Amino acid sequence: MNKKILIIGGTGFIGFHLINLLKKKDFDIVSVSKNRFSRNKIRNIRYIFFDFTKKKNFKLLDKYKFDIVINLGGNVDHFNKTLTVASQFSAVKNLIDYFKDKKLKIFIQIGSCAEYGVSVSPHKEQNKCKPKLIYARTKLRATKYIQKFCKKNKINGIILRLYQVYGPHQSNNRFIPIVIKKCLMNQYYDCHDRGVYRDFLYIEDLLNLFIKIIGYDNFSSISGKVFNVGYGKPFDLSLVAKKIKKLCKGGAQSSKKIKLRIDEPKVIYPNISLVKRVFNWKPRIKFTNGLKKTIDFFDN
Repeated sequence: MNKKILIIGGTGFIGFHLINLLKKKDFDIVSVSKNRFSRNKIRNIRYIFFDFTKKKNFKLLDKYKFDIVINLGGNVDHFNKTLTVASQFSAVKNLIDYFKDKKLKIFIQIGSCAEYGVSVSPHKEQNKCKPKLIYARTKLRATKYIQKFCKKNKINGIILRLYQVYGPHQSNNRFIPIVIKKCLMNQYYDCHDRGVYRDFLYIEDLLNLFIKIIGYDNFSSISGKVFNVGYGKPFDLSLVAKKIKKLCKGGAQSSKKIKLRIDEPKVIYPNISLVKRVFNWKPRIKFTNGLKKTIDFFDN
């Protein structure tokens, strides 16, 4: 019997790809999100739309029984305190409070590398988190709330701290799609100075990890754990942009330099040895190949 899976934020970039994959594998899927008007919908999938920050809305889920909940939802905003706390903590709190007695097999929370704040890379899961801005502090608060209930054995949950995930269908306000579109139109793009490094994981590799996790047979043994999820290697953003420019055969870097936020170290990337060992997983899509696939999508 296939597992019944609830995906929060199923109309987003990762959610769209994940639902598409799980549908092909005949999982029973329900998607819940706030964005009723997203174009990222897949035929014959049950979509429910409501605001998770309001507990009264959860009655819409009462008729379902889920094995797995994957929380991909929440606004990414580093400065809007009200919106960020509502979507990144209040919604998570409501989800845990609702599902803590529902006998889930696993609750998978999507965390963020921003939770480490100014901690020095490569990040290890045992590193002390030093976030400064509201988004990072709120994501860490949600992590700790989930871990509290895992410790009480009220729920099995894990936190995946994602680094930069990229690929087809990604929003146009992210670094790689921005540079690709500018280069395809032979326009100027803004970038950082040399020496700013980030980690990039192709969406297909992340999807393979989800499949590994869904098939895991001992969730109680990993409940409450944090897993860094990335490629495990830093890339200079200025050189990434030049690589995209070369592959697109157009575009040029403008004289304007993007400045780092106060909580952004120049180098951010993870140690991924834990997630590789526990789930027998590793990234397989080389960065250049992932860029080519992403460029082909936007070009077409």
